[in-house]
Amino acid sequence: RAMNPFRKVTDAGITLVFGSDSMPMGPLYGLAGATEHPFPANRLTPAEAFESYTERPAYAVFDEGRKGRIEPGMCADLVVMNKDPLTAAAPTLLKIEYVLVAGKSGLKA
Repeated sequence: RAMNPFRKVTDAGITLVFGSDSMPMGPLYGLAGATEHPFPANRLTPAEAFESYTERPAYAVFDEGRKGRIEPGMCADLVVMNKDPLTAAAPTLLKIEYVLVAGKSGLKA
């Protein structure tokens, strides 16, 4: 019950930051784990889990003015998915197909 208490951490006002360079390998596994935690009291909403992979890591490295959101002038690598990860159930999350589209720094929309 004490392992990965995502909800408790978030409710305490702590900025929860996820990354995909260690276990689980890949953000879709992390999204599934955070939204379908074995103990419902530890679960995050899909939006909270998604932000923990996007906006919050940029904040953690003091780079939220350049990264973490899709806006004009921001740096971005984009992922195109065949399903919406914010509405897909955990088993479906792990079956989402995607492709990475590498961005370029400093592009203006």
